Amino acid sequence: MGRGAMLPVNLLTSMQLDGRSATVHVLYFEIACRYERLLMARPQPVIPQVAAAFLDERGIAFRVARVRTRIVYLFCRFVKAHKTVLSPLVSE
Repeated sequence: MGRGAMLPVNLLTSMQLDGRSATVHVLYFEIACRYERLLMARPQPVIPQVAAAFLDERGIAFRVARVRTRIVYLFCRFVKAHKTVLSPLVSE
């Protein structure tokens, strides 16, 4: 995998969501869904990290309702794309 292909993966692993910008939160989850094939090439630790972000106040518990709605939609897409990687994590 080339350096350009690793950019979305590196962005997802290094980006800190602090709750100040709704646009940044949506963009983070949009990237996670858009580059699903790149994430599958290197699922650990990126997919569990993004799944955790989806499930806390950075994701589906975000304070802005419109943003929450979009994130829930993206979460459904993310789970559908990565169900094989996520299924062992369900019990955790």
